[in-house]
Amino acid sequence: MRVSVLGGDKRMLYCAKAFEKDGYDITLSGFDRLQSDCGIRITDPYSAVITADIIVLPLFPLAGEYLNMPFSKEKVRFESFERLAGERTVFCGMSDMLPKNTLDLFDYSKREDYLIRNAYLTAEGAVYCAMTESFHSLKGAKILILGYGRIAKLLSEILLALHADVTVAARKASDRAWIGERGMKATDFSFKEYYEYDVIFNTVPALVLDQNALDHISDNALIIDLASKSGGVDYAYAKERGILALHMLSLPAKYAPETAGEIIEETIMNILEEA
Repeated sequence: MRVSVLGGDKRMLYCAKAFEKDGYDITLSGFDRLQSDCGIRITDPYSAVITADIIVLPLFPLAGEYLNMPFSKEKVRFESFERLAGERTVFCGMSDMLPKNTLDLFDYSKREDYLIRNAYLTAEGAVYCAMTESFHSLKGAKILILGYGRIAKLLSEILLALHADVTVAARKASDRAWIGERGMKATDFSFKEYYEYDVIFNTVPALVLDQNALDHISDNALIIDLASKSGGVDYAYAKERGILALHMLSLPAKYAPETAGEIIEETIMNILEEA
């Protein structure tokens, strides 16, 4: 079976490498500006599409009306790609970005197996960021996590293992019960004692750290915002207050692109096996 990996960031290089290790005939396109190609054959997008049985697009498949190929000089409109792909099987992430199309399409980013493993990489990257940017050792540090979704669950467990003093803010009473049973402090979003914390992680995609909240945060605190889109922090006011607030998006690609690429490949393999 011939697989073409088309565009994306460095994790897609390692996704292609993982397919190669599993014995697939691999073609890579969209990386002509990158020095390292993992030793995989690179070709132009047209050849990559028409010679493939399976086409793999990146987690974020589009940049405007073009395929997302930041490491390439070439530009391919999505409508042109759609015509070329025809009835070939296409895998991508974030398929909601795509216009209505006729592709035989599978979205690996909506799979729970992908989401859980990718969430762990995000949590691990967030801890690394806290270690490098904070003035405190995480051992004994007072940590606040806002939200209790996939990332927050894994993040809280890692921090607890590092002997941090972890508090998690969750809306659901059932989540707060689980937080307490796992040896952490639980609260809801009505509290105001932000000043107690050395590091605050936000996972809520809403403005939870507004001016009022930031007025109750220590000047020396570190905020790491993991929420998607515009995040959950009033960044202009945080800067005015002199509080270090970092919006850390796409941590798997930055922190562990090889593992992130392997997760994409393994998820696609699971989809193929289940088909």
